[in-house]
Amino acid sequence: DKAITLMDSSIVHRPENHYFPWTRGLLYQNKEMYEPALADLILASELAPDEEDILYNLGICYYNMGVELTESALRIFTNSEYQAVRAQALSHFNEAVTWFEKAHEASPSNQETIRKLYQLYSRLEMTEKRDKMRRLLR
Repeated sequence: DKAITLMDSSIVHRPENHYFPWTRGLLYQNKEMYEPALADLILASELAPDEEDILYNLGICYYNMGVELTESALRIFTNSEYQAVRAQALSHFNEAVTWFEKAHEASPSNQETIRKLYQLYSRLEMTEKRDKMRRLLR
């Protein structure tokens, strides 16, 4: 919480510096506070659009949100509610793909990004893209 307060002050004093919203976004992400994390990471990506790590962290945030929703859907016994939560999870996974693909464009050889894309393409049954990532895995 003290680090978040420090980042708040830093963002006010140096709003052009992408490191501050990026760092605060990571702090929120580590606390599983995904909405404020996304807001900060998107701001950081606007300030540094080619920064691979920011793009990757945006993907991780959406991925984690999808995983949480998937896990919560398993505890739902009403089919319509289950389907609604599952649709939300898939939406987050698709958004994660968008950001991981941008990170992959910025750094095509990054194995962590390739691995996440492989996992997501498998989950989303995007077989051609999955197979392409499989060939890139070392």
